[in-house]
Amino acid sequence: MNFEKNVDTVIIGGGNVGAAIAHHLADLGKTDVCVLERGTISNLQGSTGHAPGLVVRNNYSTVMSEWADYSTKLYTSLPDGGSHMELVGSIEASRHEKNTPVFEAKLAAAKSRGFKAKLLASNEVGEMLPYVDAGKLALSLLVEGDGVVDAKSTVQSLLKNAESKGIAVHENTEVLSITTHNSRVTAVETTGGRIACNTVVLAVGIWGAVFLEKMGVKLPLVPVQHPYLYTKAAPVLGEPTSAAVRPMFRDMDNLFYLREHGNQFGYGWYNHAPLGAEMQDNRAAELPYVEQVFDSKLPFDLLPVLRTLPVIDQLNGVFSMTPDGGPLLGEIDEVVGLFLAEAVWVTHAGGVGRSAAQMLTGNTLTQDVSKFDANRFSSYDAQRIYADALSLYNNIYHWPLTV
Repeated sequence: MNFEKNVDTVIIGGGNVGAAIAHHLADLGKTDVCVLERGTISNLQGSTGHAPGLVVRNNYSTVMSEWADYSTKLYTSLPDGGSHMELVGSIEASRHEKNTPVFEAKLAAAKSRGFKAKLLASNEVGEMLPYVDAGKLALSLLVEGDGVVDAKSTVQSLLKNAESKGIAVHENTEVLSITTHNSRVTAVETTGGRIACNTVVLAVGIWGAVFLEKMGVKLPLVPVQHPYLYTKAAPVLGEPTSAAVRPMFRDMDNLFYLREHGNQFGYGWYNHAPLGAEMQDNRAAELPYVEQVFDSKLPFDLLPVLRTLPVIDQLNGVFSMTPDGGPLLGEIDEVVGLFLAEAVWVTHAGGVGRSAAQMLTGNTLTQDVSKFDANRFSSYDAQRIYADALSLYNNIYHWPLTV
């Protein structure tokens, strides 16, 4: 394979985050860059490859919400003029009136950010989601403009744009090590040869900690296992012409979410015991399904259709968590020129990609992203990193009433 022997910037990882960074760097005119992907772009083995694709923009963190909103705009207006996202909206619901303050806070936040949102009566939910027993719901919040995205197709479009402007993308190329001199990046060693560079952007998600451990650098990131199931075709969904027609649904009481995949349902949940993952020997972000851990109470009361609808695929996907649930963005203190874009969900990847590109080119940032500085957990030991990150899993939908 014919490599550039010298480039300014190497992006390690060709998933949603790496692709978004490359796309934005190209648009900013920085093209002395190459993207290295261990597998193939058409068959990504990282978290992008199995992401359910839900993009919910409303978040108690203003920056996270802005990242998600920008990502939605990017995903629905790709450089080639296409879109791999369906703006079906989202409905969050609870059976309990006691959660009224939380739903009111969510509604106020959504409106303050310019999102079209409203509280729904139960009959309105039933009309929008005929497979939900909406009579059992006390509270429901609709946010229009949220949606579901085909992450893999989106990656291909973003990288195609980057390549068209001069950025090189190399598939089937594994980075073996990062070479440094006087604590400064000088090169990457790959299965295709050595590439001298000034900057390395690490966007490998769940493998980030394994990668940096070889350099003696601690990364405050914990890979976590998560169930996602696909059902057999559901008659109630008919024969849709798009990936999704109706809003995605989140049961806030059971930490459960559901979306349509054409004429099938896909759903996952966070109400089981958190389960970390060791990724040293795993080259794909999918592990064997762990029935005894993932076996949790599903909301059959709200979704009786799931009680008898056969499941045809059980996925145990791995994604990244940090001690505060936010991404790790920026240059690390230990090595000059080593830049992180880690622990980023598809939801925020477009926005994070823009912020990262702005940082790498010295442009003014659209947002103040200092709260997500890559070095903010430098005082944490490994035990605290692991415990704090896993503790957030069962609070994934938590919305603090005071921030």
